[in-house]
Amino acid sequence: MIAASFLLPFTCMSAATAAESVPNNEKVHAAAAETMSAGKVDFKIDEKGTQIEVTVHDVKGAVKVLFPTWTNPSQSDLKSNEGTYDEATQVWSIVIKTANFANPDGPFNIHVYGQNAAGKKICFKTYDPNEKPKISLWSGHAPVGGGKFADADAFITVYRAANSKANGAAVVICPGGGYGMLCTAPEGHGIARWLNQHGITGIVLEYRLPKFNQAVPLLDAQRALRLSRSMAKEWFCDPKRIGIIGFSAGGHLAATAATHFEDGDPKAADPVDRLSCRPDFAILVYPVITMGPKTHGGSRNNLLGPTPKAEDLDLFSCEKQVTSKTPPCFLAHAIDDTLVSPDNSKMFYEAMLAHKVSAKYLELPNGGHGLNGYKGPSWDAWQTASLQWLAEQRMIPVGTAQ
Repeated sequence: MIAASFLLPFTCMSAATAAESVPNNEKVHAAAAETMSAGKVDFKIDEKGTQIEVTVHDVKGAVKVLFPTWTNPSQSDLKSNEGTYDEATQVWSIVIKTANFANPDGPFNIHVYGQNAAGKKICFKTYDPNEKPKISLWSGHAPVGGGKFADADAFITVYRAANSKANGAAVVICPGGGYGMLCTAPEGHGIARWLNQHGITGIVLEYRLPKFNQAVPLLDAQRALRLSRSMAKEWFCDPKRIGIIGFSAGGHLAATAATHFEDGDPKAADPVDRLSCRPDFAILVYPVITMGPKTHGGSRNNLLGPTPKAEDLDLFSCEKQVTSKTPPCFLAHAIDDTLVSPDNSKMFYEAMLAHKVSAKYLELPNGGHGLNGYKGPSWDAWQTASLQWLAEQRMIPVGTAQ
């Protein structure tokens, strides 16, 4: 889903060590709203900026952990304003490795909060104990376009289908968030688990946010597709049945990956770069498609900036980039979506038909943006229909949707 503000809760970007310390709880996502008070971590910095006080809450009470030294050179920002994402991540890393959970078996998520000078509490990060270890896409040295690189990274989390159910298909999952944040819980990890139920490997992509650099998310999506192909044997996947799925702005990224791709460079030093980044299919759920008048303004602004060039508007209007080589696509959109107009899906579907590319558009009767909070008849309908469509495309066995 699209979020309007940077200061809404962030989904977890936890370390593998943290994932190992808390038992698996499949109901965490569904119960997150009820368990906000049952498990959270609060932190604050004293006036001198030399000590962090961390309080770990659970159903049995609270445990305080004090860190006597804080060496972050930007720590003053956390006292003077609402903090930054990178600073919160550093605090989070310390907390998750050091805190002694009073009740590790409790059914809770852990929420990390900051506090600004005015005393306003801000949720920086949420830890979901169901999450699996993440795989770096760029080893900390990521391309930013134009042959340039930066000290940055993107990550994937692989949910391999059980060997007894695996059918060889795999899907790179692009969560939404308006290109300003990532809704990785419902539109990422939850989708991966659903795919696993049907023998499909789910690969959750935590792509870099563009911050007006439109090349960055696409580079991450292309890398995720290439890396998935390179690991197909290890993950028991068919390299010719690796697709992409996206929601909202993540749907725009998935559609962009489906219309901007390369065969790979056979002379590349990195073996991963020798592989194609073309997805074999795409599933687009309430997607942002166009950068024209029917777009979602926040997504366009975050991707292209407040005054985008005409050529960039065309380049990232996916309905204008469809060709006969575009892979088959499935689209689903509610007719009462007022945040991202269903005209986005219609335009892409019509472009697919015009180029004689296989496509299916499921028009949902209700649900709005996010389809009633990822539940109900419309949510169930797109899942069932997309699986049936994948079977028709011979990407999964017939009957998988049953």
